[in-house]
Amino acid sequence: MNKSELIEKSFKIISEITKDNFVTIRNFEYIPDESSIENDIDVMIPSKYIKDVSQRLESMGYSVGSDNLQYLYGAEPHIHFMYHDKSGYGIHFDVVTGLYYRSSNDLNLFIKINTELIDSMMNNKVKVDGMWKWQPSPEDELVHLCCHAIFDKRLVKDAYAERIDYLFKLCEEEQLRWLLEKAFFKVSDTIFESIKNNKTVEIYKNYVSFMDY
Repeated sequence: MNKSELIEKSFKIISEITKDNFVTIRNFEYIPDESSIENDIDVMIPSKYIKDVSQRLESMGYSVGSDNLQYLYGAEPHIHFMYHDKSGYGIHFDVVTGLYYRSSNDLNLFIKINTELIDSMMNNKVKVDGMWKWQPSPEDELVHLCCHAIFDKRLVKDAYAERIDYLFKLCEEEQLRWLLEKAFFKVSDTIFESIKNNKTVEIYKNYVSFMDY
């Protein structure tokens, strides 16, 4: 089967096993055409389904491995499903069982984010026609991208800034502010105002400045 068919079949298996209790958390706009080993597919699947998902995807030819990093406060390793086709293409599902981000003090240490953010992403997900089937609400995706940029990347890439700006226009302000506060506490208003004033690329710098102060 070709790359698109493989990805679609993989999502169908995940959907079947989890009974749609999963969500593709970011970069779904690149699926399937730009999906590759390097450009992975990021999916959140609760821990209780991982064993069955692993067995089914392994039976399709995926290799399964996990990160060898440090995880604290309920964070669990990323699970990597890799598929290398003889014709040359590759597929990489990067699966998490919750929302875990790098520590501000140690890039090799992952910490679990507020459980309310994890519940919100799963409970408020949006059904779509794409083969990934479920994606976060605009508010949940925006906050996740902010966390990913600030904690994991220490940088706001242009593509992320553009996506955050697009999502901001779709967000319900009260819900967005609530989620940002759960993720960033006292810095949440600063991040909200930066995005509102078209200064999204500065949110990491503003976060660091606030924390240093």
